[in-house]
Parts: sequence; C-alpha cells; structure tokens
Amino acid sequence: PAIKLDNPYAPTKELEDALALPDLDTFEYGPLEDLETLAESGLSSDVEQLVSVADEQEDIWKIAVDLGPADHDVRFHSWEAFLDPNHQEPCSAYLSEAGPAVFDAALQLQAQRDSNIPGGRVLRSDMLLSSLLHLGMGRSSILFRYDGERKTFTQAINDGRMSGYSTLAAQGLIQRFIDGGNAVKYLRDFVNKTYMSQRSLPTSIALADAVSTVVSALEKKLS
Repeated sequence: PAIKLDNPYAPTKELEDALALPDLDTFEYGPLEDLETLAESGLSSDVEQLVSVADEQEDIWKIAVDLGPADHDVRFHSWEAFLDPNHQEPCSAYLSEAGPAVFDAALQLQAQRDSNIPGGRVLRSDMLLSSLLHLGMGRSSILFRYDGERKTFTQAINDGRMSGYSTLAAQGLIQRFIDGGNAVKYLRDFVNKTYMSQRSLPTSIALADAVSTVVSALEKKLS
C-alpha cells in the first residue's frame, strides 16, 4: 500500500478497501428481491405459458404420421445428374441395395432352377414377431404349436422365413426360439405339477416359487 504508482488507474485508497466486497444491502443497483418469491413467481408464469402454448398447438405426432417418412420426396444427386438434369441413374447390381423384395424374388427364382435350394414362404412380420415372442415364453401361437407326445414345439409352416432372409438363416433363428420355448415350457409344467401335487415337499414348493418368479420376471422384461 505504501508504493506510489505513476498510473492514472492506480487505487487511491488502501489495498484492503480496494479489494473489499460490496455491501449487498447498499449496492448501487438497490436491494435484492426475495429470491424465493422471485423463483416461485417466475416458475408459475413459465408453467402457465407452457400450458397455454401446449393447448394451442396441434398434436405433433399426428402431423408427423400424416406427413409420412421425412425422406419420401428426397432425391439423391450424383455428378452425372448434377451436370445433366435428364440423366437416368442405372439400377444397382447389388441385392443389398435393392431391398428385401428383390432378394425374395431372386431366392424364389433360384429355388425354381435348383431343387436343392429351399425358397421358403415369406411370413408377415407382425405375425411372426408375435408368434416368436409367445414361443420364447413357452406358449402356443398361430405359427407354433406344442406337441405333447414329442415334448416340443412344432411349426405350422415348416419352411417359413422372414422377408430378406434365406430359409436356412430364418430356420436357424426359429430353432433357437423353439429350444428356449421348450425349456420355459418345462419349467412352467414343473411349477404347475409341484403346486397341484399333494406329495410335494416344502423344498420342492420353495423351488417352484423361485422358478415361477424368475419366469414371470423374464416374461415381463421381454414384453
């Protein structure tokens, strides 16, 4: 503080006074308002504004569904189309870019020429997914029935497949669901037999309770 600086911006008071924090009560902008009251009033006004805006707006999800896909009218340009607006792009030679329908047609054509290649029958996606969910949880459905004599689930359509997949790949996936469904069906039957039997030991009933809880939790999670 004793050093004198030849500077027009040098402090004229002691260093402690120059570095002291201002007094909030006598600040030059005036006393501060009550923070709790300010927060409540601002929050209530914001909520009322949002509610009023939400009431005025239409259902954005319904508008999106009515408009359809966002890229339905998008045209992708190449250098040739940029230089010549009348240029026609050639069709791609790759089945992966042509879509699952072209793959299905090519697979059926190949199956007609070679009897060793199974063409399979394309199943509806929603029906197949719903049936696979029931199959994985050990329940019968439209496409899969439980055979009590063979103790396994069987397919109503043996050569069924998903669009865009070969019969071999689709049947491999379906077989994994059949194996899982058989295991869950076995666990369900064990629980039911244990509860219904009058000779069940307390330990068996406790095990059945645990198995039932696990299966129910698994079904809830998958659903």
